[in-house]
Amino acid sequence: LTNRDLIENVSAACGESEFHAGDQASYGPAVTEDVIERSMGIFLSNSKPTSVHIPFTMLCCTGNGTQGIYYAWEGALRESGDTAQVNMLINRAAKLLDVDSYLPYEGKVVLHNKAARRISVRIPFWVDRKEIRANVAGNSVVLDWLGNNLVFENIKPGDAITLTFPVKETTSKYTVNAHSDQEQVYTCTFRGSTCVDISPRDEVKTNYPMYLRDHMKKDKAPMKTKTRFVSEKKILNW
Repeated sequence: LTNRDLIENVSAACGESEFHAGDQASYGPAVTEDVIERSMGIFLSNSKPTSVHIPFTMLCCTGNGTQGIYYAWEGALRESGDTAQVNMLINRAAKLLDVDSYLPYEGKVVLHNKAARRISVRIPFWVDRKEIRANVAGNSVVLDWLGNNLVFENIKPGDAITLTFPVKETTSKYTVNAHSDQEQVYTCTFRGSTCVDISPRDEVKTNYPMYLRDHMKKDKAPMKTKTRFVSEKKILNW
């Protein structure tokens, strides 16, 4: 849950529900103070493609969801000696370099080198190799490919590597509950690897909607100033 306005709308649509004695015996006394505020950031259970039906959560959802985000974050950039491997083009700070990603708004990624000598960058399948450009310390360079990775050697501290490429908007159709009375075909719109819309929408007001991402369809990335944190150790070397 990240959008307070949506939570308030769903709460208003649901109305008040009776907390039964059996529920209290199982879960303890009901709490009504600052419920929406205290719910911000939790993970919900049993989602559909475009919404969560009458939102509720269990302890396992938030515990495993946050751990899953950590695994994705950790795997996005890995370091070994003076070599950095960028696996996902997302914002990431590390000891050897920092990554600034303008996706999905713009096809632009900037690597700010701190101590790496060799940097390998995994390029997503949807990027046309003929259209990608690389600039190192202000100079255009010839691309050096190793499989799906661009490799940059002899990089100096302070060098910035800028990658640019067109961001393609595509659609894909997926069938849920095929060959049943609940079969439904959904159309997903992607900008690069990011899903920015799904249709048809669930219009039930008591359900929490997802993928409301019209702002991600813009072609200019919003900029924010943030203090980044570089962890001294990994939670799990997975």
